[in-house]
Amino acid sequence: MQSTSDIGPINNSSTAYFYLTVKQMKERVLVSLVTTVGDSYSIILPHPRSGKSQAYLVSAQGDIHEVQRFKTFYSSWLIGSDFIADGGLYISSPVDVLLVLLPFLEKCRNKVAGGSEEGFFCDIDQILGCSDCCHLIHVRTTALEHLPCICDTKLAGGDIFYRLNDSKVLAWLLAKMQQVLEALGGVLGGMDEEGRLGYVVGFMSEYLSEYWSNKLSRHLKVDVLDACSVGQTRLASHVQDIISNTGSGAADKKQKVDLVKAAARKKADETKQANMAKIAQGTKNITNFFKPRS
Repeated sequence: MQSTSDIGPINNSSTAYFYLTVKQMKERVLVSLVTTVGDSYSIILPHPRSGKSQAYLVSAQGDIHEVQRFKTFYSSWLIGSDFIADGGLYISSPVDVLLVLLPFLEKCRNKVAGGSEEGFFCDIDQILGCSDCCHLIHVRTTALEHLPCICDTKLAGGDIFYRLNDSKVLAWLLAKMQQVLEALGGVLGGMDEEGRLGYVVGFMSEYLSEYWSNKLSRHLKVDVLDACSVGQTRLASHVQDIISNTGSGAADKKQKVDLVKAAARKKADETKQANMAKIAQGTKNITNFFKPRS
């Protein structure tokens, strides 16, 4: 049985039927940035933080995209003449392959905690084969391209061997942090420097082991838990202020509309009363048609 899944396009390159597993053969709706969905396939890899199985989409170019599912109760899809019972929406977002490989690189170098030795060099086959996950082989080409960013390399017997370098990893993580700060600049505008750093470290820690999360926070001199808590509180306060201001403006607008409507109703009532008074001119009161008993 095949270990990967099939994907077929619906209408365009950014939306596709997603067959989660060959065994189930059920159609899913996937929204993706992958430009050639038809040449892509899904794999299962351990999540870099939790180690639990996580679905990824591998593009024709070798890039990997994390797949997440959003589902509401009692929902389904009707696309063209096709009915899809699963109303969930699968969304794939690009993820750096080095984040996925970091736990395996850490395991392969076998560095002794607190020791002076930097650990062992390993070739790509040893790195990808150090886990029971057979799908790691699908990221081989992309891994070879990016491993020098965080590893020392050594050429021996015509083969390249890699060993994780803590300094390179830290520099790489700091560069990633800067990218996240720039991407979330508008969202984090109401927070101070400590809050922004703590929030971003917490955000990145979702894809990092506890070792690298603590190492990054110590380097930046921020407490991830405290800074994230403060940062999220201030962010929530900032968002609430925006909502309140927006709500206030909407309330003022609604009040003006209500006043206009009330004035229009009042004018209509006055016009109606005037018309009725005009019609009543020259008519007799109904009591005039009756005589009192003598």
